[in-house]
Amino acid sequence: MATVIGEAFLSAALQVALENLASPILREFGARIGIDKDLKKLTRTLAKIQAVLNDAEARQISDMAVKLWLSDLKDVAYDADDVLDEFVAGESCFTLDVKKLQDIGEKVRHSSVLVNNSESVPFEAFRTSKSLRTMLLLCREPRAKVPHDLIPSLRCLRSLGLCYSAIKELPDLMGNLRHVRFLDLSHTFIRVLPKSICSLYNLQTLVLINCKNLRALPGDTNHLVNLRHLNLTGCGQLISMPPDIGKLTSLRRLHRIVAGKEIGCGISELKNMNELRATLCIDTVGDVPNITEAKEANLKKKQYINELVLRWGRCRPDGIDDELLECLEPPTNLRELRIDVYPGAKFPNWMGYSSLSHLEKIEFFHCNYCKTLPPLGQLPSLKSLSIYMMCEVESIGREFYGEGKIKGFPSLEKLKLEDMRNLKEWQEIDHGEFPKLQELAVLNCPNISSLPKFPALCELLLDDCNETIWSSVPLLTSLSSLEISNFRRTEVFPEGLFQALSSLKELRIKHFYRLRTLQEELGLHDLPSLQRLEILFCPKLRSFSGKGFPRALQYLSIRACNDLKDIPNGLQSLSSLQNLSILNCPRIVSFPEEKLPRSLKGLQISACANLESLPTGLHDLLNLKYLHIRSCPKIASLPTLGLPASLSSLSITECVLLDERCRQGGEDWPKIAHVAQKWIGNY
Repeated sequence: MATVIGEAFLSAALQVALENLASPILREFGARIGIDKDLKKLTRTLAKIQAVLNDAEARQISDMAVKLWLSDLKDVAYDADDVLDEFVAGESCFTLDVKKLQDIGEKVRHSSVLVNNSESVPFEAFRTSKSLRTMLLLCREPRAKVPHDLIPSLRCLRSLGLCYSAIKELPDLMGNLRHVRFLDLSHTFIRVLPKSICSLYNLQTLVLINCKNLRALPGDTNHLVNLRHLNLTGCGQLISMPPDIGKLTSLRRLHRIVAGKEIGCGISELKNMNELRATLCIDTVGDVPNITEAKEANLKKKQYINELVLRWGRCRPDGIDDELLECLEPPTNLRELRIDVYPGAKFPNWMGYSSLSHLEKIEFFHCNYCKTLPPLGQLPSLKSLSIYMMCEVESIGREFYGEGKIKGFPSLEKLKLEDMRNLKEWQEIDHGEFPKLQELAVLNCPNISSLPKFPALCELLLDDCNETIWSSVPLLTSLSSLEISNFRRTEVFPEGLFQALSSLKELRIKHFYRLRTLQEELGLHDLPSLQRLEILFCPKLRSFSGKGFPRALQYLSIRACNDLKDIPNGLQSLSSLQNLSILNCPRIVSFPEEKLPRSLKGLQISACANLESLPTGLHDLLNLKYLHIRSCPKIASLPTLGLPASLSSLSITECVLLDERCRQGGEDWPKIAHVAQKWIGNY
């Protein structure tokens, strides 16, 4: 009987713990200090413990070893419940209302202050709470001014969050806070940290995100022997690490380390910091003094690192950047790699090793001196690859796909090439290569002449490429989405460009400044699956195919086509059309005489300076929900038969003649009185 009662109490305790994890103050606290993912993980873990214990109770397990393990599991659950209960329960928590002065009770242990932009904070209320353990300042801009002498007086603090406060320096008496474990100074104007902060031997987390004025950490930072998390992301003025930071061998998260030249301040300090995990950014790699320093960093041993950023910043006069990168081989468990402003002429051998079997994402930025791409096709798990500004590469071929046992890029799903201005050739792929590539973006590659025939490609973006690339488009028959833009010389598309794209659902054509027509031979009207069509910023476009648009079209937008005089015929036959937008087409005078399709739910007309009337038959559009009309000064009135009863949202702005008629008491007011939401005039 006692066992049953005990299990019931435990089940109830676990349920309370799970409810505490869902409490607003704990969620806000977790988001502020960056442990929201950890809290979610704890929630899942407690739920699993609950499930295991319930199952064990149902099975009535008698094995003594299992019973002991279950007993330990229960103790963990009770401990978690006690901690969470203390944090969120009853009088131990307090939220300060900045609009009125309040006394903080003696039993309060955890407090938060929500600060709006224009409000001052009555921090004096905290002076009476000598046992306060948590103080979190919750604001969005660096405005709240914290009294200089308040912080050292709160000697029992365990967690202090001054994120976005207006502080520029901390008091020298910070050393009084000997119990503090968590300190967040993110998004503040702080320039230096006082030396006394290095006597906070219990400090486990120091967060300095976007402290853009911070120039240095205290020289004795290595005394913080219990430090587990040090976040220096966005501290752009920080030019070096403090000496001997490698002594902090228990450090688990060091989001950013700045490679310094001084003894004890270089990346060799990483040598024994093998507990580092999650993200590591090594900044100013170009300042690493020699190859030995890079080798001693021993990145390969950091098995818990899953994201690595290597950022240079300048060219070295001795030209050893290639060797430096070769020595910075990452651990085999790495999942994401970014290389930024790399001045070397070639990539390291390890970059194509299939032993990097967990690598899923790679980004190259400004690797302007590399002439060939590494054999990334041999990475079995690579899903996303982005290459920006690799200007010396002229060809993509077998060296990129790799010659190993793995067929090139077996898992790649997303590929982006941008600002590769000298890229001319992309060699065809063999059967079995790129089997999963779904999204391809090629931007500002003005000399590329063709694309390989990717077997499963769904989404293609072509921006500012050579016109000869058009020949590759009809071969990509699996496409469901196509965006083409910034082909500055194109006046007419080649015949049959879209004809074979029977799976295409979305098509966007934009920034074609010389395009004159969308002729019938394109095959646009024959696309059986096309649901969304956008034609944007084509100022010379004058005409469409006489056969109109595809029958399955649901969304049509025509914008900034300055020379377009007529809206194409055939809209009435688009029985699936739900949204129609005509924007910034100043030469259009009227809609076609035919009615719009009854399926239409939304109609938007804007900046059509010469449009004299709205479409006929609007009152018959029984599915129309919203109608927005803006900057159409020549529209004199609403249609004689008014608007449909289905209309729930109407806005008419910057329409001189129409505004007056549609105001309450105006001649067209009876036609719109039934509409629930109305915005008339310059609201």
